[in-house]
Amino acid sequence: MPPLNGAVLYHSLLFACQRALHDSGGDLSYEQLMEFFEEYLGKPGLQSLEDVETEDTLVTLENLGELLVESNLIGSFQVIPTETGFRFVAERCVFAGNVHSCLEPRDVTCPYGMLAIYLAGKGGGTASGGSNFTDLDSDTRIEVTRAFARRRAASSRKASRVES
Repeated sequence: MPPLNGAVLYHSLLFACQRALHDSGGDLSYEQLMEFFEEYLGKPGLQSLEDVETEDTLVTLENLGELLVESNLIGSFQVIPTETGFRFVAERCVFAGNVHSCLEPRDVTCPYGMLAIYLAGKGGGTASGGSNFTDLDSDTRIEVTRAFARRRAASSRKASRVES
């Protein structure tokens, strides 16, 4: 028997969970999922996402992209503001060559996109999205609620008053 491809195996499990939740009428709760994720990242010797977080969502997403590049997990990234949120594009992912061609993912979210969605929603609103995949890249739409945008604007105004 040929050995298992670890990247394909783990992505298969993650994508299967996402599809099962979606098909059962549920929706993936990024907040719940990421609470567990951060619990694991908080273990000694593992990196925390706190280093990438800022008050500015765009900067936070750029910091995430830079962390993924510096970790040699992706070759490059783009963060593209949209009318309703952002797009987080992970380019030349080290796992994509095997994973995307074997699994042909659709109706699921890239793990790096999940991180981006979670970080975008940490500002007090909620964020949701999904990914489109090419052979080596993923492009994740991040939709941010209006409440999030209003809170972000209010935070910016408070910061301006403090500086004055």
